[in-house]
Amino acid sequence: MTSRIRIRAADLSLPPIRSWSDWGRIHRDTELFRPLVRRVLECVADRALPDIDPAAGITACPPGTHAVFRAGRAVVKLYAPASSGIGSREAPVEWEAARLAAAAGVAVAAQLARGSLEIRGCTLDFAVTAALNAADWGCAFPRLPPAEQRAAARALRDLTSRLHAYHNGLAAIDLVARAGRNERWRRFTPAFNSERQAWLRARRQPAARADLARRSRLCHGDLTRDNCLIAREGEEIRLQLLDFGDALMAPPAYDQLLVLLELLPGHPHLWTEALDPLPAAAELVEAALLHNFAGDFLPQFFPGIEKLPGLEELGSFFNNWLARAAGTARP
Repeated sequence: MTSRIRIRAADLSLPPIRSWSDWGRIHRDTELFRPLVRRVLECVADRALPDIDPAAGITACPPGTHAVFRAGRAVVKLYAPASSGIGSREAPVEWEAARLAAAAGVAVAAQLARGSLEIRGCTLDFAVTAALNAADWGCAFPRLPPAEQRAAARALRDLTSRLHAYHNGLAAIDLVARAGRNERWRRFTPAFNSERQAWLRARRQPAARADLARRSRLCHGDLTRDNCLIAREGEEIRLQLLDFGDALMAPPAYDQLLVLLELLPGHPHLWTEALDPLPAAAELVEAALLHNFAGDFLPQFFPGIEKLPGLEELGSFFNNWLARAAGTARP
């Protein structure tokens, strides 16, 4: 089912949501959201979807931006309302990106229903998908024997290759303009940020914009340990992807950076299994400067990197990091 469902539920409500803080305080509250989730399931079940059980018990899924609850064999995702300040891009983007991924042969949750839930005081977009019975990468991968870790890395290469085969499919966003507004880089030095802004200004030129568009592919945008699941089909390791809310058109290194940092940080011997070829240092610099979350996650993975004085030093850092991982750099 792909047509949007409009559910009017003026008898339901949430506490006032005027900011991200208001939403963040409540979005994992099972008791508060149970009536909303039940109403969505009841309306969806009326359309004879076999995986929906309105009477199923409801549990909160791992923390994220939106309100996500599992109910039996279904997962209901209620997107933060516009009044939270988060914006309205994620719901339609996530649905379309997951559809494209599935068409490319990537294992994703089956899409059951989507629409809007109009409660007293606000409207929340929602999506209902089939629950996936698999373990997240962070829990499952370290427990795999070496041969199966290698198989998982190869499955990761197949998965990203399928995604990155798309030259279009999602409405383009202005990556350069978004990066210019990104405040997550504030912890980096003033000199670094001055060079970062100069780099972005150069990318606003028509030729640079055209080059970026030419190299862009469909990227998941948030390939974390929680969003990549590992499942077994007989003797075969299969990967499944969750949460396409940050999907976008970008150079493939946008995803590859997190493959190296999030999924295989302690396994450089598997990097060429997962990514072939490996991104060059210059590609990682570009990916980092364009990535919506790199200003936060780079200091988490590399404490002290925020003290670098400029982009040349960032490129040298990535180059040395790749070389050390390959066992070719001097100590």
